[in-house]
Amino acid sequence: GGAVGIQSTKDAWVLIGVIGHLVNTYVRSIYGEEEYGYRIQLAMDALTTMELTVDQRSPALLSFEVDVYSEYDPLSLTMLDVKAPLVLHMIEQRVGPKHLSIAIQRVVSGGGAGAAASATSGPILSEPLTTLSFLKMVKTIAGAAGQDLTKSFLTSWIIEPGMPFFTVGYWYNRKQTQAEVVLQQEIPPGGKLYTGPITITIVEDTSEYTYQKRIEHKRHKFDFPCHSKVRKKRRKRQGLADPDDSVSVGGPGMGLNDTPVFWVKIDTGCAWLRHVVMHQPDFNWMEQLLSDKKVGSRVHAARALALFHRPHEKPNVMSCRVLTECMSGLTTHSRRLRAEAAQSLGIWQSIHAPLTNANTQLPIWKAMHNLVRIFKEHFFDRATDMPLPNYFLPSGGKVILEALGAQQASISSKQIQVQDYAAGEYEIKKSIPKALAMIRAQNGKSPPEIETFLLQLLTENDNSKNYVEMDDQSQVADDCYYIGNLVLSLSVLSLDRPARSDDGDAVVVREILRYLHYDQVQPSYNKTITVCCLEALCNLVLAGCCEEKLVNFHSFASPKHSNLVRKAAIESILRLYFSEDPNGDNNSPSMVSTLLSNSYGATAAMLWLCELLKTEQSPGIRLFAVQVCLNCMRGFPPGVGKEVLATWDHSYTLGLMNYIEMKEPTSFVLKSPEKDKVQGLFDRPNLSKLRDDSSSAKRIVEEIWNLMNTTAAMDQRLRVALIVLYRKVWGETTPISVAHIVQDKPANWAGGYESLRLMMEESKNRMLMNGGRGGSNAGLNGTDTSNDHKRGFSSTASSPADAALEQFRGKKFKFKMGDTTFRSHKL
Repeated sequence: GGAVGIQSTKDAWVLIGVIGHLVNTYVRSIYGEEEYGYRIQLAMDALTTMELTVDQRSPALLSFEVDVYSEYDPLSLTMLDVKAPLVLHMIEQRVGPKHLSIAIQRVVSGGGAGAAASATSGPILSEPLTTLSFLKMVKTIAGAAGQDLTKSFLTSWIIEPGMPFFTVGYWYNRKQTQAEVVLQQEIPPGGKLYTGPITITIVEDTSEYTYQKRIEHKRHKFDFPCHSKVRKKRRKRQGLADPDDSVSVGGPGMGLNDTPVFWVKIDTGCAWLRHVVMHQPDFNWMEQLLSDKKVGSRVHAARALALFHRPHEKPNVMSCRVLTECMSGLTTHSRRLRAEAAQSLGIWQSIHAPLTNANTQLPIWKAMHNLVRIFKEHFFDRATDMPLPNYFLPSGGKVILEALGAQQASISSKQIQVQDYAAGEYEIKKSIPKALAMIRAQNGKSPPEIETFLLQLLTENDNSKNYVEMDDQSQVADDCYYIGNLVLSLSVLSLDRPARSDDGDAVVVREILRYLHYDQVQPSYNKTITVCCLEALCNLVLAGCCEEKLVNFHSFASPKHSNLVRKAAIESILRLYFSEDPNGDNNSPSMVSTLLSNSYGATAAMLWLCELLKTEQSPGIRLFAVQVCLNCMRGFPPGVGKEVLATWDHSYTLGLMNYIEMKEPTSFVLKSPEKDKVQGLFDRPNLSKLRDDSSSAKRIVEEIWNLMNTTAAMDQRLRVALIVLYRKVWGETTPISVAHIVQDKPANWAGGYESLRLMMEESKNRMLMNGGRGGSNAGLNGTDTSNDHKRGFSSTASSPADAALEQFRGKKFKFKMGDTTFRSHKL
């Protein structure tokens, strides 16, 4: 054991990455390789979503703004949590787990040489951790495998932001009996070309063949010889109206693949931070889903199968059937993969749905019917067509084991199989309602049968027999996560109701209010149901399906409630304010005091935020409120409900990914996603009133400015978040509402950190330019150069920045922390 310190905040990514890598290593050792691979896949999805939803350029791991503020902004902190462990995973792929483990042990113990010396000379202080010291330590231990860590790897993945997006196509050439792979890197405007070795794996009947290919250009074409013979002729695909018994699913690739190549994989070990859109025939994806050893490849296959059949192909339901088999498979697939298959079925249905949901009995609605059918087969009483009582612990596991012939197995293996089965059943019981909520017709409306089904699950839910131990029936397991998923799924449906028909909305709202009131009497774990009900009611209010007066969000935002409940209420209040018409709406009553009686939209939201920040005592709540304002200005969906329901990290970012898929189902699988198109899916509020020359805008500017310098003076995270919020609304310029009272500063004024940084950068650039000219002149005219050129200064002070720094020329500066001088520099 030991304590690890960092030299500056800029090196925080190393500490966060080491901690995240240790957590991933623990998960791999305790829960297995599949759970570990799924965590890496989700982190890669979260990183892709962040790259596509950030306002400007995505932040790098080494942020230069940290030099100024000594703190990261909220978006950069989220990026660190996602990207830093992935960079450690990349280093592990390059140097091997053994070498990286030794390096981390030395970091924790206080350094390699220092730790060895401490055994003889007593305890010594370890050196603070920096980016270069960590990479050099790994490089020294790994030897030749780590020579690139302090060079192109440091530049490409740590110093510079961004990640590559690949589009890959595969086809089998029958004449040449070879696999042809085309790899194209999609470079966005202002982006760069990523180069380096990448792994391409060709899976054939006999074995897997791995090839290392180097990426040097935007587009590459690779030919790989095949080692197996052509297989027998493919069979007929199952049509839309054909029953499942009409087509056999035996054999590789559902009996459709007549090529020697089973499937093709790109970068299976996630040695790159990348997003890959792969195009190959549907039977290759089917085989990859059923037989691949890597959970990331199987998840990729499940998502890609949602595209088939393609528009140019004859309509068939083969991919829908394979995903259904994967979702309902009790032993062939893990719980994570079964949940991914359920979500892919929802996306498949949205892609292939007709224009309207007028007739949902058509065969093209097969995925929706399969989702409902599988749920009823597993969790309904067939005699009464009602939901069975909840039992989330291993139920029916013995029957499954006996059917598999596992009675000869050991007791330990039986228990493991029963546990996995129960976990998978619980996972799909939560996942199927979420998948159904994603289904939309081409006009954006949800089928009414989905609301009826989800409402039945909510009203007829029975948790009375969900015992923790069958022998002891005094304790019942909580069903809050299942109920929370049902409530949120109901609230995001987009229904096309006839005019003056509020019966359906009234039933849904009444049922959600019933659970909300019951949770006040019999609280669930962490008030999970209360959080989900508040978020669901806010969604219904925004959709016009519920009256705002039915729930008092302000009472739930008071300090008498827990922090999670308060966060849900604050998020709902701000979302309701931002959704208002900024010009005023006489029909919407004021939710607070006379302070907001004449303010609407973003203006009312910012005024309410300022009042909250002045009176709130909790630093976490204050920072959260500012982050919610930023998310609302970007048009992002709510996140507290996903936070309490998620069983994995990066829940909010992955919720953004699900929101994008609900709006545009093919965003991540059809072609490489584009940032402009993805950001166009979010509905951003109107902020024009905040930029006007009005009394309310002036008050907001002054309030935020005072908060940055009074309330947040000792809370640097809140201060940086307020600076980001200020720039989001007004940019780098002075707001017009206070422009007439702000005094002009002289050109060489350095009263703020930002001005000083810009001035130092300008002077440094001028020094480099003059120094380069001096060197060339020395080469041409000998060594007779002026003393100013030797120092790197121009002989004439041609800029205000140089004029201001001229007085410091030749003087030595010492930077101290307490009594310790840690750096000295002579200008």
